[in-house]
Amino acid sequence: MDYNLVLSIAAHAGFFISLFSVALFHRTYRFVAPTVGARTRHSLVLFAVAALWYTVSPLISLYFFDIGRLVFSLGVALLANSVSEIYFESDRAVVAGRVFTVLYVIMSVAVFFYARHLFVIMGMVMSLIIIAMMYVAAKIHMVSPSPYSVSVFAISGLTVGLAYLLHTGLIFNNPQYFAILVLPTSLISAFLVSVNRSWRHIVNLTVVYFALGTSVPLVVASLLSGEFGIYSLVMTGAMAVMATVIPLNYFLIEAGETRARTPYFLAVTFFSLAFLISTHYVNWAFAFGTTPYTNTDPLVLLFTVIRGQWDYMIVYTDWLLGLIAITSFLLAGIATTYSEKAINRAIDAIIVFDTALVVLGAPPVNAGRYELNVLYVPLVLLIVVAVITFARVAIQLRRSGQGTVARRFVLFIMGALSMGMVAMFSDRLVLIGNIALQLTAIVLLTLSAPAEAIEKFGHVVRWLRRSRREVR
Repeated sequence: MDYNLVLSIAAHAGFFISLFSVALFHRTYRFVAPTVGARTRHSLVLFAVAALWYTVSPLISLYFFDIGRLVFSLGVALLANSVSEIYFESDRAVVAGRVFTVLYVIMSVAVFFYARHLFVIMGMVMSLIIIAMMYVAAKIHMVSPSPYSVSVFAISGLTVGLAYLLHTGLIFNNPQYFAILVLPTSLISAFLVSVNRSWRHIVNLTVVYFALGTSVPLVVASLLSGEFGIYSLVMTGAMAVMATVIPLNYFLIEAGETRARTPYFLAVTFFSLAFLISTHYVNWAFAFGTTPYTNTDPLVLLFTVIRGQWDYMIVYTDWLLGLIAITSFLLAGIATTYSEKAINRAIDAIIVFDTALVVLGAPPVNAGRYELNVLYVPLVLLIVVAVITFARVAIQLRRSGQGTVARRFVLFIMGALSMGMVAMFSDRLVLIGNIALQLTAIVLLTLSAPAEAIEKFGHVVRWLRRSRREVR
């Protein structure tokens, strides 16, 4: 499979997702604009324009590398100006921010045409802008917490990694990291669509956009190259991600309404699990490409164990996401049974335990001396404790006459474990076993979602359809 084609499709898909989101944002902006101040209007418009520049830069970089770097830096400058419009109270400070943005744009264009050897200096200036943007977003969040401040802070952090990949050209030598191009685009687009909507839409749409942005390039490229193995696993993996969105949306609603810890921890579990599935099938596809099984008969391939060369950085990303999912899963079970004091003690103990696993799993620490499989033993202990805790809750619910809720708990546990087995043992299972586990997880996670979750998720889908019709 041609990974340069995957990278190209990912860049195009990211830009089209951004265009779609800006179109939906324009519809919302027409209704919001009369109700907000001038600065807020300017900030929203600058954010939308910056999103287009920001997301089109990887696409341009594929064909014109230097122009792509220029467009990316201009997008970052506009994004920073959008933040300054909200942060500064003084009109002079706001004007100064606008003047600085204009000067930065002029200098960037001048350096591009007349002094490209000064790109390094402009890169340093852009780094200072990103750091300042993160600081301002953090200050805004401390004064007035909002989805906007959290989104800007997260985008600023992701910008550091994206800037490094684009300015060094590393992404073109390591196209398996194409998901890094998709993640900032997913978050920006999710925020644009969710303006004047509940913050949970940002979370849900980020998961959906990231799954689409990572699965579509792999599916298209695998179809064109005739790689049945990649196509089948990625398709079922993407469907599994979509199956997590319904319960994720439900628990986000419950966490917002009840302020209880259990739905919050379960929402974190589903969110981490969704990203774990996405990053895992990206790495699995890369590992498959390093094996001699390309263009193998599909029937033979289904009963073959795929053991390729996995990218260690993506493996470590999977490790971190898995730790978050398992930890939040365990804490959700503890929060349903034990007191507040016991929960706080459990959090302290788990932080120490997880910190050790994070350090031991880091590639510079293990340095090839051992594999992550060795660390599965303590990880399995966490999973066993979490399963036992949830099983006790299910038994108590059943005894109290809430059999339906107990059944959903059991289905949820089995669905999460199915996806965990794929993430942990996909290099030891035959292909059809991995596909079967993912299909099982899809069914179990869908059945575990309460009827209210499906109904509330339907409201989101209907809202998106209505928005699309009105944009047309």
